[in-house]
This record gives sequence, C-alpha cells and structure tokens, in this order.
Amino acid sequence: MKESRSGWDQKAISNVVKAHYGDFKGLYQSHGWEWVGSLAMSDAATKIVGQYGSVKQFEETHELMPPNECILKDPPNVWLTNLWGFNPEQWGFLGFSNERQRQSFINRSSPGVLVVVYGHQSKAPKHQRGKIIGLQQLSHRLGSAEEFMSPAAWSIKEGSEESAGKWDFAVRATRAWHVTRESYLSVQDFADETFSNANAQTIGSQGMPLKPHEAKRILDLDIFETSVSQEIPVADTPVSKAKTYFTPSKPGPVSQNPYRKEAEGPKELYILRLSGPVKIFHEQLKHDERIYKVGFSVSPHTRARSLNATLPGANFEWQIFKTSRTAQLELCPNSKFALAGEDAMKKYLHANGKSLGGEFFVATSSVVAKAWDKGKEASERQITGAATSR
Repeated sequence: MKESRSGWDQKAISNVVKAHYGDFKGLYQSHGWEWVGSLAMSDAATKIVGQYGSVKQFEETHELMPPNECILKDPPNVWLTNLWGFNPEQWGFLGFSNERQRQSFINRSSPGVLVVVYGHQSKAPKHQRGKIIGLQQLSHRLGSAEEFMSPAAWSIKEGSEESAGKWDFAVRATRAWHVTRESYLSVQDFADETFSNANAQTIGSQGMPLKPHEAKRILDLDIFETSVSQEIPVADTPVSKAKTYFTPSKPGPVSQNPYRKEAEGPKELYILRLSGPVKIFHEQLKHDERIYKVGFSVSPHTRARSLNATLPGANFEWQIFKTSRTAQLELCPNSKFALAGEDAMKKYLHANGKSLGGEFFVATSSVVAKAWDKGKEASERQITGAATSR
C-alpha cells in the first residue's frame, strides 16, 4: 500500500500544504486549528486523519476540481461575486475584508472552485457595470493580498484612499479567464435566482454560490485564458466557448502546445487603427495616412487587446476603427464568409494603399472606408449566395 511506505504520509502532507496553503501555519489557519508552533509538522497528521479520515483522503480532496466538474456538480462548486474590475494578471487572488468571511467561503467550497465575476454597479468601468466579465479558479491557499499581487499593483492599491487596507484576506487564484466584451451578459440574466439588488452587497463582500441552472450558463460564454499574478504566465490564447474550453481532454500524452484555433461561430469583420507616434514605424506617412490592420474574429476587442499586449510602452495602441457590430451589419455565420470579406479588404488596400505585409497597411481614411465597403459587400454576397442555394 502506498500509505505504508516509510515517510510517505509526511511527504504527501507536505506537498499538499506547500501547494495549497503555503506553509503549515496556513494549513492551521484555514482549518481553524489552534497553532502549536514548532510541533505543527508532527501534530498535523493527527488532525488531518481526524478531519479527513486518512492522509490519502486528504491528498485526494486537495486535487483541484476541474472547471467542468465544478459547473456540473450538484450543488455546483461555482460562486458569484462582484469586483471593481477584473485584472487577474495583477491581482492573483479573491480578497475578503475579514477572516470570518474568508473562512466561510473556504468551508462552503472545494479546492478548484470557480468564481464568476461581474462588474461592480458603480466602481467598475462603465461598460462592465453589472456585466459578467471574468472567471477565476481558486485553490484553498490563504495569504495576504500583497503575497498574490504584483508589486506595482500593490503600490497602486495601497496608495488609493478607496482601496488601501481593503480585501487583504486573500484566497489564491490559480487560473483565470476573461469574458469577451461581445458576450457580456447582465448579472440579472445570468444569475436570475441568486442575484438581486438587495443582496448585491453580500455578493460583493462574501460571494454567493450559484444554482445549477445558473452555473451551466458559463458554458455558453466566449472566454480566453489569461495569466494570473504569481503563477506561470499563460501564452496568448484564442477565444473559445467555455463548453469547448472546459471539455476534458482525451486520455494520452499531455500536449506541449497550448495553442488552439479560435472556435467556429459568428464572426465580425474589423479594422483596427494604430494610435500614437506612428511615424516611428513608417517615416513616409503623408497627411491623413495611418497604419491599419484588417481581419475577422469572434471578438475584435479581444484581438486588439492581444495585439496591444505586444507593443512596447504605453505610447502605442491598436484601437477599434470599424467592426460589423459598430456598423450594425449582419455577422458572418462562420470563418468562410468572413474570409471573403477580409480578402476583399486586403485586395483593395494592397492596390490603393501601401502594404506593410500580411494584414497591415498604410492608407488614408477615405481609402480605408472604401476597403470596408468592399469587405462588407463580399461577405454579404457569400451570405446571400449560401441562402439562395439551399
């Protein structure tokens, strides 16, 4: 038996403690056990067996529950809260105002718990207020906010009168996903039973568990994974439906390439414009000429965000110039129809602007406007042709 090997139990306990609680003091604090100082390492085994039944059960309990299991479990291992914004890249935790609130969350959830985040009704950016904006997966490792934040974010937090000293009772995040702006849902529609204006304050301070039908709505969100502060960085990932993202992989060797194609489904044509001192990139720019990128995506805002993450400093930014939604156009049913529009835009810009390679061009605003019309017409012809051939 695995447990009978000499020292196995202590090694298993130490591994779980390190991964989920940081140290033995964190283990004792999380479980509400009286701290015994230097005796903790030897004393912990007795307490663990008393609470979990065996060291093996303690080890198995602390395997993070996969997101799909969290969602489909009855009751779900999924909670709802609101935040002033969603920035897991800098804030790698869920914070509480006091130990009682944090301990209640720990007692009522399992490691791997998914937390659905919606924007605070008055403190979040205006376009995110009352909208489902992100997901984070939490371990049961406890600590202070400073432990799980970037130094820059901590400095900003403590330098603000509004946030200094708040949310310092932290539960560490291990993974996080942004919801694309285009698929934001109102919290009232998403959590129709759990949310009400009367309990919004409780949801924000303590969180509340979601009902089974509410948790399953996660599966229809368009999401993309992002890095979490103090965790291994995540490479740029494509947008996908959560139901696709969270589907368990087939048995076999773990892929070393996390890249996956953007999920099929309705696509938007888009044109992005580069702002800032762009002559650094192209010294021959004439009056009214700018640098543009054309393409299609399920989420042009997310595409712009990904591109901006690769630009140095804060002087340059890809901004939305046109999208199918902002132009109030019908979305392309899939990539085939959108590709026709992209190709038409590229062809026109290549002939009437200056190609910088790939999807990037220098052009005047009037040329870009004409290119947009060409792209729109090409995709519409594809859609009309497909409809008449049925």
